[in-house]
Amino acid sequence: MVGIDPIDISQRALIVELSMNQMIENLIGLQALEVSDEESPSGLARIKEMRQRIPVPVLLHYDRLRVRGKKGGGPRSKWSL
Repeated sequence: MVGIDPIDISQRALIVELSMNQMIENLIGLQALEVSDEESPSGLARIKEMRQRIPVPVLLHYDRLRVRGKKGGGPRSKWSL
């Protein structure tokens, strides 16, 4: 490819992988907070903060699952990195 350094591509892949892992951790943390039913102002503030860290399309899917009584996220399998 013209003008693209192979190192740049691998660095971008690493950044995407790290951001995906962080997003999944945020989803699992959000789920734990919401399941705990913490109604205190500090608990609600933490839930709001966690929701702001998650991209809107992912959050919409998560909300659809939660409304249906399903888990929005779960632990990673042994096959993941």
